[in-house]
Amino acid sequence: MKVARPVLRGPRRPRGHGATRHGQTVTDPAALRVDHVVSLNEAWESGASGWTTARREQFANDLGSPGTLVAVTTRSQKDKAGRDPAGWVPSSSSQYCRYVAEWLGTKLRWGLTADKDEVETLKLFADGPCEETVVVRSKAPR
Repeated sequence: MKVARPVLRGPRRPRGHGATRHGQTVTDPAALRVDHVVSLNEAWESGASGWTTARREQFANDLGSPGTLVAVTTRSQKDKAGRDPAGWVPSSSSQYCRYVAEWLGTKLRWGLTADKDEVETLKLFADGPCEETVVVRSKAPR
């Protein structure tokens, strides 16, 4: 995996329009939920517990990076259930690398830590199917 700085800034097409983590096409917006790629609980355990309330609110509502909050189906959100990549990845192998890149990009953006199992899983993806994936690293708001 390669870490890159964002090149393009500006409006982005909402992630919920089209394919989801399961490769489904969704036409009814009511079928979608907003999901934190790195769950609020995971963020808390990875360093957000030491943040101010205002900083945690910034994380929870971060629209500044396209991979922090994503539109997903209810099924996908329930399947994930706040787990990290050591416990869950999308069922569609075509979505693995995108998810892992968004996960890592969010952790880097917010300066969050990773536990041993999470690091080992990320290494497996980085050394395997996601070797050519680019991780976009951006700065979190202050």
